Amino acid sequence: MKITLTTMEWPQVQGGINSPLPFIISCCGHAVRSMMRSDIPNTSGLFRPMNVIAPEASILNSIMPAASSMRGIVGFKDYPTLFLELNPKFFQTEYQLLVKVVIH
Repeated sequence: MKITLTTMEWPQVQGGINSPLPFIISCCGHAVRSMMRSDIPNTSGLFRPMNVIAPEASILNSIMPAASSMRGIVGFKDYPTLFLELNPKFFQTEYQLLVKVVIH
């Protein structure tokens, strides 16, 4: 599964909302896991078939050293977008979407 995230004019900033790519990968993994059957075990194999792509030097894939103490603001705001792409009927939101997600 290839998950491509593109920011809508959101380059890396000096403030603490930048997210390192591993955090974004975890958010994507959580979104995918939430859509799976509950009897499938949680193992490291969950992330193996996932290829997460995010633009470098953006708030979704910051270049270190970058302030990232508030990364959850961006990462957790991406959940609605991921859920909408995975299953539009399952999740409805009124959030302002920060990113565009394409899942192959």
